[in-house]
Amino acid sequence: MVVYNCYTDASTIGEYDYATSGLAAILVNITDNRLMTSMGRTSEVDDCTLAELHAIRLGLFIAEPIVKEGDLLRICSDSLASIEHLEDEVLTTNENIQRIKKHINKRIESYPCKVQFQWVRGHSDHPMNDMADYIAYHHAQG
Repeated sequence: MVVYNCYTDASTIGEYDYATSGLAAILVNITDNRLMTSMGRTSEVDDCTLAELHAIRLGLFIAEPIVKEGDLLRICSDSLASIEHLEDEVLTTNENIQRIKKHINKRIESYPCKVQFQWVRGHSDHPMNDMADYIAYHHAQG
């Protein structure tokens, strides 16, 4: 069994005439202590929790071709609200959050390995979480 951590983050900038968010995901093979891949994107999402959920979806996208049956994938996010949404600990009437949550859950159902969510404290000198934050912030800046 190989254990992977996928660190995800989003950065939402609301100081422009339009909303923009940066998304980031970094996949690390914990078993072999190797950085596998990373990706950043810019999105027009204007809600912090929604942007964090989009970053989690990005993490699932980059991990899917790498993880194998019997592996463990931990999605590590500094957004406790996003994790609570995905673990059904909080209910929402926000249709956009419901839609992305449904998409994420559908993707997880088709995954070849077990997927867990783990909260990590943001801005606490965790190297991979800080790197995801850096990538997301710079994508939000354009």
